[in-house]
Amino acid sequence: MTIVKRGNNYHLRKRVPRRYQDVDERKSVWVSLHMDSLSVAQQKAHAAWQHIVEGWEARLAGDTSDAEKRFEAAKNLAAVRGFRYLPVDCVAELPQDDLLARVGAVKERKDGRPDMRDANAIMGGVSALVLPRFSSGLFRAIFAMKEIKNGNEIHGRVSP
Repeated sequence: MTIVKRGNNYHLRKRVPRRYQDVDERKSVWVSLHMDSLSVAQQKAHAAWQHIVEGWEARLAGDTSDAEKRFEAAKNLAAVRGFRYLPVDCVAELPQDDLLARVGAVKERKDGRPDMRDANAIMGGVSALVLPRFSSGLFRAIFAMKEIKNGNEIHGRVSP
């Protein structure tokens, strides 16, 4: 970990590990530690780096086709960015200042476009896994088949 003084403050400079190059296009990361004391900056550097790695891990976990894992990753990424995950319809109802804070927290890619993983996590664009609603007839049929399979007799109709 390299700590460099830029102006009056110390900054952490570190190469982006190969594992995270798919979720961060930068070659190296510069993070201001907001300290003018080298000893205090050295103490803060590890926590700052851990925070960055947590964000990368959350973004990696969100790069999956498994809906449940993607939703958990979105919740974690929103938390890393300092927000509680809310569905998009709840985000739309937030006070203007809160909504603008979320918009401002979305990271930009090198080409100036918003990072869609961040945007979906912070703005509520990842939907939770929802099981389809069974009709009561289908539910009764499944229940009856289970009872028959277990050796139980079904007398007459299965009542609703």
